[in-house]
Formats: sequence, C-alpha cells, structure tokens
Amino acid sequence: MTVETLWVNADTDTETPKWGTVGSNPYLDASDSDYIDVGGSKNDQHKSGDFSFPTTGASGTINSVNLQFRDKCVSPADNDSYSVWVYDGLAWHYITDVFPSTTGFSWEATIDVSAILGTVAKINAAKVYVIYNWNLGNSAIYVSQLTRIVDYTPSVVTPTARGDGLVWIVSTLKPKLPKFPFPFPLFCFSRRISIERSSITNIP
Repeated sequence: MTVETLWVNADTDTETPKWGTVGSNPYLDASDSDYIDVGGSKNDQHKSGDFSFPTTGASGTINSVNLQFRDKCVSPADNDSYSVWVYDGLAWHYITDVFPSTTGFSWEATIDVSAILGTVAKINAAKVYVIYNWNLGNSAIYVSQLTRIVDYTPSVVTPTARGDGLVWIVSTLKPKLPKFPFPFPLFCFSRRISIERSSITNIP
C-alpha cells in the first residue's frame, strides 16, 4: 500500500457570505501562517471555499480517502463548530461537523470520505467548503491547514518470462505475398518462418 498526503493548493473563494482570511491564497496549505477565521453570532452560517487539491498520483486500487483539518478555537467550551461539505465532480455532499477542542493549532481526527471519493476521477475533482455554526458567546474558530490523504495499492504488471529469464514480447507476423500480372504461371509458394530469439530465418 502507498499513502499520498497532499495539501490544499487553491481557493476559488466562491462561497458567500465569507470567513475572514489571513495571509495568501490558498490559506489552508502546509503552514499555520495563512488561515481562515470566523467567530461570533454575526458570522453564523458564513462559508469558506471552495478549496481544491493537486492532481493525485494514485493508481490501481483506492483503499481509503480521508480529509484532515488543522484548527483552533478561542473558547472550545462554547461548542462552536464548522460543517464540512465535499464535491465529487457531480454533487456536493454534507460530511460532518468539526468541533475544534484546543486553543492552539492542532490536527483534528481524520474524516473518512472514501464513500464519496472512491475513484481517481472523483479524487481529482474533489473540492471542499466549510460553514461556521455559532453556538454560544463570541467564540472564534481558525482553520490553517487541510490535507487529502489517499491510501492506494498500485497496479502491478506481471511480465511473461521464459525459462532463461528473458521476457518475450510476442507479435504476429503476416507475410505479404508479391503481386503478379494476370495471367501468371501456375505455381505456388511454400514458406516456413521460424523465430529464433530476435532473428527471422526464411527456409525454402
């Protein structure tokens, strides 16, 4: 099995009303210096996204696909959260609500989206946006990173080997007979073609 972890590389910023942003696009890359933030009842139901990822290098069998957020909350006890939505190339799907539980940036548990992004095509089409859910007080949520984690088993091509360890590449040879003007002498050709390793010998 092979595990590929890629960070967000683009934010098309199509969702409204929007979260605040600090730093530069795409905000949720591999750094805590750039981030999105929102807080307080006035920002309830504000959105941020759409976030997308680089093209996957996965092939063969897709074993699992997960998302993982890195975030923090000013007052975790307020139970503010954000909803995660994922696009698979055809439709948007609500996935879960995330409740940041620390006052410093930390990684949340991975979110399994294998049922939504179970093919290479859907993985490459994937986008994410989040919605802030205000619960109490004037708490604030900050999200700094988002990764897409793909676990896959690459396809294996098994060559056909001979007894001496050499690999044959077999093709069909179709000799082309010469053309003669009509009428032509009544005779026929007899030809046997033998293949010995990489040479062709014509035997009369």
